[in-house]
Amino acid sequence: MQVELNKTIEARDGTVVQSEGERCIADWLMAHGLTYRYDTKYRIIGEFQIRPDFYLPELDVYIEYWGLDTPRYKMSMYKKQMLYQQQGKRLISVFPADLPRLEALLAAKLKLFGFAVSIDERTCLP
Repeated sequence: MQVELNKTIEARDGTVVQSEGERCIADWLMAHGLTYRYDTKYRIIGEFQIRPDFYLPELDVYIEYWGLDTPRYKMSMYKKQMLYQQQGKRLISVFPADLPRLEALLAAKLKLFGFAVSIDERTCLP
């Protein structure tokens, strides 16, 4: 329930997200014609469920925006990253420091998974 209350920022496609970083990612995905699911529950291992920030079904790629820097958040982040790795899931991690070069970062990471995009050196715009 708390997650739903934190969703207050609207991306260009109408998706309501939790942070400016997530909005930047959503806008980038939309601008490049990538279909995504935002904040949907997935069962990864047995009883463990995750709520990836973004899942790209056409590429079977997960994108997580790690926007906080608290000890509790970092523990949760490491656990979630471990679950992705244990199950062989394709994960792209994005941190606040990555936002000024989001275009190049996502283009390069998605190219590893077979999605080619021309790079427009724009940064995340408000």
